[in-house]
Amino acid sequence: MAENDKPTAKTGAGDKPTAAQLQTQAKAAETVDEITYHPGEGDPARTKWNGLEFKAYVPVKVSAKHTVAVPIREEIKQPDGSIITRAVERRIPMLELARQNHKFSVNGEAPFMHKMGAARVPTTPDEYRGYAISWIAASTAASAMDARWEAEETLREKCGVEDTDIAYLRPFFEARREQVTPAAA
Repeated sequence: MAENDKPTAKTGAGDKPTAAQLQTQAKAAETVDEITYHPGEGDPARTKWNGLEFKAYVPVKVSAKHTVAVPIREEIKQPDGSIITRAVERRIPMLELARQNHKFSVNGEAPFMHKMGAARVPTTPDEYRGYAISWIAASTAASAMDARWEAEETLREKCGVEDTDIAYLRPFFEARREQVTPAAA
């Protein structure tokens, strides 16, 4: 006889379990996983997510049935061939969302590795012209512009930038340099 099946003062040996006892047994049989919050530098020591409070590095037991309404993008092909995209709310288990979040781990597994973006470096003269125009326009100091122009000489060579490309860029460079140079008093 299992421990939950023992007769109690309220139930005899032949009685059926009460609704509360059945609910307790169902909860005990429910699968539970542990989600742990791993804050990064500057993140708070506590956070609240989907109604649950997480403390840094303290596992929280979460039921596999605990879900979150998440908008999922769906594409629908119309009879005329056009495609309509819309977001449809779906219930996703919180455990799956935690596995995909670099700030959380599930059952002691390592947190999801957050991929860092790679720097976009130009490889052709056309790409370099666009790249150079972009950083020239964003420049705020003449000395920094001069240093960067000199430092990028090898990059220009790798991209195959020719004298005609430099002749195209220099007027933009000089005009911006004049804008950011403080006026003499």
